[in-house]
Amino acid sequence: MSIYPTDSAVPSATSPRARAAWDAHAAALIAANEDRADGKKLADPCATPLLAAADFLPADSPLSARARDVGFRLDSVAFLIRGTSYEAWSSITRIEAMFSDIRRIAPRFELAQLRGEARIAAGNEYRLAIVDPAYLGRLNGAMAELAALHGSTSPPGGDAPFNVRRMDLRIMHAGPFGGETATMAWTTLASHRLTGLSSFWAVIHGDDDGMLRVSLEAAELFRWAWAPERLADMRHGAPPGDDARILDWRWYFERVAAALDGDPLTDATRALALGGSWTEIGADARLRDALAAHPSLAGLAARLDAGD
Repeated sequence: MSIYPTDSAVPSATSPRARAAWDAHAAALIAANEDRADGKKLADPCATPLLAAADFLPADSPLSARARDVGFRLDSVAFLIRGTSYEAWSSITRIEAMFSDIRRIAPRFELAQLRGEARIAAGNEYRLAIVDPAYLGRLNGAMAELAALHGSTSPPGGDAPFNVRRMDLRIMHAGPFGGETATMAWTTLASHRLTGLSSFWAVIHGDDDGMLRVSLEAAELFRWAWAPERLADMRHGAPPGDDARILDWRWYFERVAAALDGDPLTDATRALALGGSWTEIGADARLRDALAAHPSLAGLAARLDAGD
């Protein structure tokens, strides 16, 4: 593990302490990305590598004021299907296929299981590998920008260190699948770009005309783990950034609905994205309502409430 400088003085952008902090942070990110082993440690949203590095970055760094930011997302959909609940659960539980890019020749991202049971179960680990050129371009650009601001003359990994971004996750709870309702909760591991929790629930029940209504909802609460990806999100779109997701539940919902030939209920579609300090977003009534529906996020919210 990289050891950051212990001098508490606020460094300038060109001080040896600032350069050492950035170089250690960049090297740790590259090492985590290149580590192909499974079983990585859990990421701690209240003790991220970004927070450790930010203590030694100058006050005028673009990251100094944003290192403690929190992101929250909520996505929900509902649609009607003419199939059976068995068919619905079969699609919902095909997570490796549903979270992967459907394109065969040049897929942009893929979710693959690393360890665990053949079925979805607590303790299963997965790796999300992103090779999307647009995403990697933003990440490599942020690496170069921060190296120019704070780094040494030979940045770790060279000018474009990422040709694939690997991020590991673990399922904390899953199931039961097959009745009327099911829940699933994920946590990020040390290589992920975000540190936090992702919660999902599904409800399947009868509707008019013999059809089944499938309702899906996911909520995520997180901090950014690594400086380049925090900067990339700051440069790309409105906070918390289009890419700031533990898992792309919107994509998953679309894939499940397509597999089931679902008829969408547009009035049941919701999307919420919040980003900023916990003081700014933590009291949002919509966020608090979502936390009540996703109790697996409550522990992290309590830590943030306590000032962690």
